[in-house]
Amino acid sequence: MRNKIKHSMREGILCVLLRELRRMSSSSIYLFVLIVFPLACFFLFTEIFKNGVPHKIPIAVCDADASVMSRKAARMVNATPSVDACYRVTSFNEGKELMMRGKISAFVLISKDFERDIYRGNPTKIALYVNNLNILKGGLLDRDIRTALATLNAGVDLQGRMKKGESAKLAVAQVMPVVLEKKMLYNPFGSYAYYLLTALLPVMLQMFIITASVYAVNVEMKDGTAREWLKASGFDVISAITGKMIPYSVIFFIISLFMSTLLYRFIGVPLRGSRLILILSNLFFVLAYQGVGIFITCLISNLRLSLSMSSAYAICAFTFSGLTFPFIGMPSVIAILGQFFPFTQYLDIYISQGLRGAPIYTALFPLGMLGLFILFPLLLLPKLQKHMMYTKYWGGV
Repeated sequence: MRNKIKHSMREGILCVLLRELRRMSSSSIYLFVLIVFPLACFFLFTEIFKNGVPHKIPIAVCDADASVMSRKAARMVNATPSVDACYRVTSFNEGKELMMRGKISAFVLISKDFERDIYRGNPTKIALYVNNLNILKGGLLDRDIRTALATLNAGVDLQGRMKKGESAKLAVAQVMPVVLEKKMLYNPFGSYAYYLLTALLPVMLQMFIITASVYAVNVEMKDGTAREWLKASGFDVISAITGKMIPYSVIFFIISLFMSTLLYRFIGVPLRGSRLILILSNLFFVLAYQGVGIFITCLISNLRLSLSMSSAYAICAFTFSGLTFPFIGMPSVIAILGQFFPFTQYLDIYISQGLRGAPIYTALFPLGMLGLFILFPLLLLPKLQKHMMYTKYWGGV
């Protein structure tokens, strides 16, 4: 009897699988949602972030002194990787106007008598105005310009001490009594490709996974073919769902492996951890979002509403992942809510195994959480079977 049940389930899954493949081949929408759009998004974001860090951000410099020292300061600012001093202005108001028009992101004002005050030992200032509405650009410019001017200041101090008779070694020790040994871990280049692409590509992928899963199930209700689908499975809802999801699982898993190859081989994101765990996390990631999609369809048999709900859920994943704004700064309730997105667990594995090379046991909890998302829809499958059986649940747009 047990063998007969297993054989019946296998036949039901195979029958539904073949039926789904015929449906997929009959419409080009599957081709675009499953392959074309995900790959297009991958290449688009890769092209945007391929340089890793923004370079040559336009700024303005006002050199009111026009001395050898002020010109040296302007050259040092312009030599930093993030700065392009493409505007030379003659007054504060002219620089302010460029800033208000959005032409520049920072404005450096070198005061009159800059060189004279330095040689006389009088305090002098260089004013820096940074547009920090864009935190990325503002932070880069502030860091690089401050570093350049700090280097200039140290050089001036060093030369002054040496002219007073101090030895070079003693002068350096006085100028820099404490030397900071800074080591950037895991992302030493400050690359936004490492930081954002490892999140943006999975975010785009999960949107297509959940959308395809919701559409594949609810379109059966919309077209009135749900009972035919259930009949093909031998009236076993588990066989019906399994057979329908297999093609999508395989395609999206292959797409996820391509995504990982793109990140590690072509973008150069470090791979320090277990490849097997990363591959397993890709599979669990795909199945988890399919589980979420099925769960939503169990709740709502209307195609339009279920697609809207799944899209809203998918969009929130990046916000609640703790990547851009860490969990430690969130209210406890929001931090807990963030755990109810498979993307949060997947990102944890991706960063810990890829970038940090953490021990394998650190990936067990997030993998277990992804497993729960896979199993969660089982609670509502009887409700889905009811929707498939009765025509009053069909026809929803």
